[in-house]
Amino acid sequence: MNSFINEFRSLEPTLVGNGGEIGDIRRHAIETFASTGFPTNRQEAWRFTNVGPIAAGSFAPAPLVDLDKPARESIAEWLNWFAAHDLVFVNGRLIEPMPGRSDPSGYMIPLDRFLETDVPRAREMLGKTAGMDEFPFTALNTAYMCGGAAVMVPPGVVVDKPFHILHVAVESVEPVQSHVRNLIQMGEDSEATIVESYVSLLSEPGGSSLSYFRNAVTEASLLSNSRLTHIKIQAEGESAYHLGRTAVHQGRDSSFTSAFFSFGSILARNEIEVCLSEPGANADLSGIYLGLGEQHLDCQTLVDHAAPHTSSTEIYKGVLGGRSRAVFNGRIVVRADAQKTNAQQQNRNLLISEEARVDTKPQLEILANDVKCSHGSTVGQLDPDRLFYLRSRGIDGKQARNILVRAFAGEFIDGIQVEGVRKLVDSVLSRKLPGSEDA
Repeated sequence: MNSFINEFRSLEPTLVGNGGEIGDIRRHAIETFASTGFPTNRQEAWRFTNVGPIAAGSFAPAPLVDLDKPARESIAEWLNWFAAHDLVFVNGRLIEPMPGRSDPSGYMIPLDRFLETDVPRAREMLGKTAGMDEFPFTALNTAYMCGGAAVMVPPGVVVDKPFHILHVAVESVEPVQSHVRNLIQMGEDSEATIVESYVSLLSEPGGSSLSYFRNAVTEASLLSNSRLTHIKIQAEGESAYHLGRTAVHQGRDSSFTSAFFSFGSILARNEIEVCLSEPGANADLSGIYLGLGEQHLDCQTLVDHAAPHTSSTEIYKGVLGGRSRAVFNGRIVVRADAQKTNAQQQNRNLLISEEARVDTKPQLEILANDVKCSHGSTVGQLDPDRLFYLRSRGIDGKQARNILVRAFAGEFIDGIQVEGVRKLVDSVLSRKLPGSEDA
């Protein structure tokens, strides 16, 4: 812990906002982190996830990177999957946009520019939905935040194509850390799709296994009758640590759709919290996590029904092979005044090896009496009859297994509305499965 605090003290003079109100927010955040420290397994929310390797690690601030031609070509390949307004960050630092792919409307701007040019609005948005008192990684993010985007869609605007925030890790001489922050505000009657991608050029065949630490926080506020589709693709390097938190506040008749895909990192934890604060708000959450080898993937959700006549659905699926481990903790809260709530939650897990493991804990906390709520979880293995059927048609064992895994995940992948994103996710999944020798 001390290394992160000391690193902040030395880095502080170079951070955006130093000496002003943003600097005050940063200093308060590092003090909050210093008082709480890293979470431990003695805390219920972290009982199955050990962040000791992060706490004990030494991660330097990410330096500016001079990209070579192969790296730029690899980044362009990621961008070319679908048409979008893009911002690209390499090791947490903004790089120049690809020609013709910037956002001419100005609805999405780099976070650092936003912190410099609109301090009152930044001060209002920071921490509005993602508090940090009980979230040490959010406190650490707030202190260090560099990179990320501010997306502000005006009332009545329907954005023509997705916003894409691409975070790329590339080779460095030592393990690095990046703390990216995204701030989203949807005006009344507005509509947009935002894609967050976290990838590594180190994960390519023959690439480096150098570890790095990515700490990402996204805050979103949806005003009345706004609609936001949020897609997160986590495909970090095989030795990376990824801590992600998405916190959403919804107004009257707003709609939030979340699709989460976790394929990378040796240790990854994704937290999503949604507060349906006014009547008519609806949230649809779904996700796939795929773990192989020694991966540890943790998925935490909290849906807070704080008003009557709100609804939510959650369906998360996990595929675990090798000696990987997954954690799913889904919590639904229905407050006393939130009558006529409809909330459904399912967690389904598929184990494709004998040593894989999953700990799943769906939870309902219902304080109202006129509601429709359900939750459940399953853990199973591949159907041997289906495997036999495919093998009897001349398909080898690995390919047969991958066909069944793709069918298991297909419910979510096929439901992605943006065709290019759908093909991208399918490609990432397909590339990962055949290359696994220990799944």
